[in-house]
Amino acid sequence: MLKKVGGVLILFLVLFSSSLSAAPAKETKQAAFIKKVYTKQGKTYITVDYVDFLRGEAAARAMREAGECNDMDEECYPVDDYYIRNVNPQLRTFQLSKNVPIYVQKLHFTYDSPVDMYNKYTPASFKALSTSSKSYIVTDVPYWLTLQGNTITKIQEQFIP
Repeated sequence: MLKKVGGVLILFLVLFSSSLSAAPAKETKQAAFIKKVYTKQGKTYITVDYVDFLRGEAAARAMREAGECNDMDEECYPVDDYYIRNVNPQLRTFQLSKNVPIYVQKLHFTYDSPVDMYNKYTPASFKALSTSSKSYIVTDVPYWLTLQGNTITKIQEQFIP
């Protein structure tokens, strides 16, 4: 009888632990600057530097902590209500799947106000953009990386006024 109970218990633990490990990874978003886009053995990779993209009071607090506020001014307001902070220069490299959507902003001005639109790129066309005369569009603006575990599921440029 004890062997049967022990066997059932072991079976339950095996099944329960495998169901825990099969849980999908949590989706996260991370702001980053893209440092490099390259192809190796037919696969596209990006190397990124994570940053903090802060707005509002969090941006003002980070500016005060960094000593970037005028001592004469008790209030500290980031220009255009955002502040980018890089506290860790570690670079990370990710392989991009052929299907990951990459959205690059393109500003179109109307008579009244700017209207932002996104152009969708594939990893191959994004790599081509990174080596073109417009490479600054890739390397000089922050992007939001959507990650599922260590897999990038989406890349979208962050508008900077």
